Amino acid sequence: MLEDNSPPARDPAFDDLLVNLDRQGALYERLLDLSERERAAIGRADLAALAALVTEKERVIAEAQALERQRTAMCAGWARHHGLAQPPTLADVRGWVQSPAYRARLDAAALTLSQRVSRLRRANARNADIITQAQRMNGGLIAAALRHARHPTYTPQGGAALDLRPSLICDYRA
Repeated sequence: MLEDNSPPARDPAFDDLLVNLDRQGALYERLLDLSERERAAIGRADLAALAALVTEKERVIAEAQALERQRTAMCAGWARHHGLAQPPTLADVRGWVQSPAYRARLDAAALTLSQRVSRLRRANARNADIITQAQRMNGGLIAAALRHARHPTYTPQGGAALDLRPSLICDYRA
């Protein structure tokens, strides 16, 4: 049996889908980079850098969401053609593709995207844990400071507070 190595007939819609998936993969790689930089900024307590990184992440996430909406719209026609009421998964699309070469390209793009999403999920969970730990530490420090501030001998200037406890003064001159 001869293997079919001839190039597949060009399918512009499928090519557009692959371009979309590749662009999404690149955006997730960018988000991974931003998450690593975010973790470093958290470690340095660099709030200005952290704010800039969060703004950039929001921009990249919005772009990824737009690409996902575009991918869903691209696949909607295929879904209708195959009698699906909901947007198809990449596994659904793979089943509809006739060309082994296109199937291999789709598998590679889907695997890359899946791996990057998993790595990003772990990075975000790690960053969330770091932020939660920092919030707990700060909460503990604030609570300790408040307890200290209510202590009767505390003064904001660091000196000894006046002893305002009631006292009895006795005059022994009589």
